[in-house]
Amino acid sequence: MSDIKLIDNQDVEHAKKVLAGFYENQMIPAEKKTYLTDLKSSQGAWLGVEGHDGTPHHFMDAASQIATLGLGFNSSVFHGASHFLESWTNNPNGPEFTRIHTAFRKFMKRKLNWENIHLTYCHSGAEANEIALGECFKRRVHSSAKKVLAFEGSFHGRMLITLASTWNPSKREPFEWKGFETEYCKAPSDTQGQINLEAPSDWAKVWDEATLSEFKVPTNWDKQDELLQEEINCLLDVRKKLLTNSLFAVIIEPMQCEGGDRYLTSRFHSALILMARSFEIPVIHDEVQTGFHLGREFFWHKQLKMKGVNDTPLEPDYVVCAKKAQVGMVISHSKPQGEMEFNVSSAIRGYLHAVSLDQSQGKIIEMEKQATEKLKSLVTTFDEFIESPRSNGLAFSFDFKSKEDVASFIAERFNYGLLFYPAGERTLRFRLNLGFKNNDLSFLFDQLHSISNKVFNKVESPLPTTFKASPHLSQEVYQWSEHMLLTKFHHLKGTDNTSKEWNQLKEIFSEKYDCDLVRIDRSNFDQFGDKIMELQKCVYEPTRQTTLETFKKNAEHQGSVCLGLVRKDELLGMAFSGPLKANPLERGVRQDPSFENEDVLYMIDTTISPELQGRGQGRFLKYALQIIATSEGKERVHGRNRDRLAAGMLFINLSMGAYEQNYLEEDYPDFEKYRDVFYYTSPLQWKKESLDMCSALTSPLGQTGLTDSMIKAELPYLNNKVCLSNFVSHRFLKQVKDIFSLMPKTLRHGFTTSGQSECVDKIAKTLWFNDKKKAGFKMISFRGHHFGTGSFLSRSLSDEKDTFFPVHHYDHPTEKNWKDIIEKLESELKTGEILGVWLEPILQKSFKRVPKEFIHALNSLCDKYESNLILNETISSFHRFDSSTFFASGSNEISPSAVMLYMGGQSGMVFVKEEKFLEKPLMMISTWDGDEFSLSKFHTAAMSAHSNSKKVVDNYHQFEMKLEKDLKKYLIQDIDIKNGCGSFKGKIPNSLSTHFKYKDGRYLVAPNLNDIEMYLEKGIEL
Repeated sequence: MSDIKLIDNQDVEHAKKVLAGFYENQMIPAEKKTYLTDLKSSQGAWLGVEGHDGTPHHFMDAASQIATLGLGFNSSVFHGASHFLESWTNNPNGPEFTRIHTAFRKFMKRKLNWENIHLTYCHSGAEANEIALGECFKRRVHSSAKKVLAFEGSFHGRMLITLASTWNPSKREPFEWKGFETEYCKAPSDTQGQINLEAPSDWAKVWDEATLSEFKVPTNWDKQDELLQEEINCLLDVRKKLLTNSLFAVIIEPMQCEGGDRYLTSRFHSALILMARSFEIPVIHDEVQTGFHLGREFFWHKQLKMKGVNDTPLEPDYVVCAKKAQVGMVISHSKPQGEMEFNVSSAIRGYLHAVSLDQSQGKIIEMEKQATEKLKSLVTTFDEFIESPRSNGLAFSFDFKSKEDVASFIAERFNYGLLFYPAGERTLRFRLNLGFKNNDLSFLFDQLHSISNKVFNKVESPLPTTFKASPHLSQEVYQWSEHMLLTKFHHLKGTDNTSKEWNQLKEIFSEKYDCDLVRIDRSNFDQFGDKIMELQKCVYEPTRQTTLETFKKNAEHQGSVCLGLVRKDELLGMAFSGPLKANPLERGVRQDPSFENEDVLYMIDTTISPELQGRGQGRFLKYALQIIATSEGKERVHGRNRDRLAAGMLFINLSMGAYEQNYLEEDYPDFEKYRDVFYYTSPLQWKKESLDMCSALTSPLGQTGLTDSMIKAELPYLNNKVCLSNFVSHRFLKQVKDIFSLMPKTLRHGFTTSGQSECVDKIAKTLWFNDKKKAGFKMISFRGHHFGTGSFLSRSLSDEKDTFFPVHHYDHPTEKNWKDIIEKLESELKTGEILGVWLEPILQKSFKRVPKEFIHALNSLCDKYESNLILNETISSFHRFDSSTFFASGSNEISPSAVMLYMGGQSGMVFVKEEKFLEKPLMMISTWDGDEFSLSKFHTAAMSAHSNSKKVVDNYHQFEMKLEKDLKKYLIQDIDIKNGCGSFKGKIPNSLSTHFKYKDGRYLVAPNLNDIEMYLEKGIEL
């Protein structure tokens, strides 16, 4: 046990002073919690913050970053995402990520048991909901339908349509546009948290026949059941709205979280789906917060056991996830249209999270039992003031009898070292995670008792100042992860040294763990044989012991890596691996496509003596084996882990980047409950990525931009997903300010976002909110210009065939037509109904350019008619539009009202003029507001380009000359490339075409700065 310091008022004052410097001149809204995060020091249930004394202090996050961290802070499993080069370069087309995506889809198919399944990744829960709703709109049966049906108490996000479908009037009404409001019905819930209540006879049959012209509810249904009667009345109201043919989708949370942890019943959900289906209206289950094992099952709706006529299983048409999924995710029966835009490292982390949470179902149910017992005690003790305790899986909540007490309770949370949130008008909600130990749970409820005593009885308890935390290996895991990653990185660069690695590992085990690390091979196996069998007998029953012949065969194989931990001639631990072909009798091995590859190892056994168990020695021995195998050029490690029963070992493998290669059902011929096997693969090498001549679209930082120090510095931010709407680090604030500094002074106000579409919706909201006339919300865009596809508004701006909101699309401005377009624009802007004109200086989809003269003229026109010019600088940044300025907006002749910037991964920024800035706290937030890891990579690239602008421009020039020279060997008809960005037309070999994107008969060119340098140094044949 170790003492950790808890937060105090001095930490608040320290953070306030720091934050004040970033709130100056209205750079960002003053809405962050007054603590600065220290993610590397965080552990389990405890969020680390920057203490006033220079040391990390902590508080318990009993909301788990609003249900984002199901494993807690710095879970070793999350380290697994860092083991993929695609995570660092954000390459969605890399071979490893392609296989992980396949594994993720197979996993989800098992969890949902759908015949067909498709996964669509995006940046947030709101964006995922807007994508699912967009698919419903495209497939609508009534062409005039433009309404969504949602429910009172709902929360679906803060983009325009998801916000319109969010019940809370204070959040929704300031941004509602006439004609695009959502229809609402009541949503009856059980106050005790019951979800599987008995339905009346013929319940499914009646609602399945809701399209009967003479539809009636049976008179014999129990009218004494108050909740049942509320459900019937609500369903009848839903039917009334379905009859209007104005709806294209129904969206509902299986359990309403933000609305007050309101538990909706299985019979209600079943009837809703049956009735909607009879009217051919799709149903979306918003599992942004409830999915990924908030409840007892992986998906909350699976607990409902929904049944249709003849007891056939019922399923929603779409399931939407985020939070613990680490990305926005739409799960659908048919493939959605459009391209995916997402953060690769978050998607990988989401996969690892999913597998580990699924393996932990038993522990989740046990945690629910413990929390329920303590919750009942709390409510019983203070039953005069609180009521309705309810819990399910990692969620629990209770209600106040007087809503005035909620604010008093919230005001005390940080004083007692806790974070939790209100929901609805009278509810406090809590979200546990698997990082909570027994003493953590006791601390939580002890403090809730203390706060209750103070608020209700005016009896004060001493405030906690320290906490004796359970032992946590997070800092040692960081050291080992850094070691493994740097070994991969150095091997990629050709700077690794196997003997040096071995000596370092021997020194680590000798000094830290008082053991000698030895290599077991042909030369010394005989002296270890008896010790190996003795160690097995101490740990395993006979049926789980490996034969001595197997150990010997692998130890004597030249390609094996076999390690032992020895102390005073006693073998205390071992880790054996050998080539797949040396282990043909292991189930699944001969089916392995790499069976003949001598550089793919099979993990035979890892065993630690009882003397060392519980101290991480087995984990670290496996890490050491991985380091040695990597340095020796081995390609992968494969192995088997039994479902649930070997969860602990699977978690260790996940922490090294393991993922499912094959899932072997009923593999163990015994009578245990879980008999399936994960046959996993774990890559050992970072292989050089092929030169991507369009890498600037997804990643500002290439593989050659990585350094040892960067990998170490970024690891805590890659591992931990936090809600940037509430908690930020000092580093994050500095980086945001640096990026603002690249903009002209008039545009140094704004917001961070999770992606491109969220930029669009935040700009539209702040322009609308600050538009005193409210004359209209019509928009103007241009054909071929792109603003994302993750929201109804971004799609409306990006594609005139996919418009939902009123957007007029003009031709793309060129040198020939721009004056004619200006004339036409003026006649439309005169009406005063145009909220904004949206333009890309350089188009993301074609890399065509807009003439500077057109932007200058358009800028003047918007000023003249008091409309707003909005520029998307996603590709025109980095001096690509104008070599003299980092952004096109840096030109003296251009002064837009707002600028949006997608930075790759899961991060974007909005820049607006002061008069367009919405400074009111909490009005513009979205739970994540981006991803610190993604923003930091952009910051690294951007500040390097800014400080070396002459070199950047020179490299662009050299790049253009070299590329033109290389291309002239082929049948090239046209080359249009300027400042490292553009396109060409012609015929090139297939081997070269893979380096480019091809669209509308042209090859696109826009590599990031690192890839330009790599091309200048080595050419395209990489």
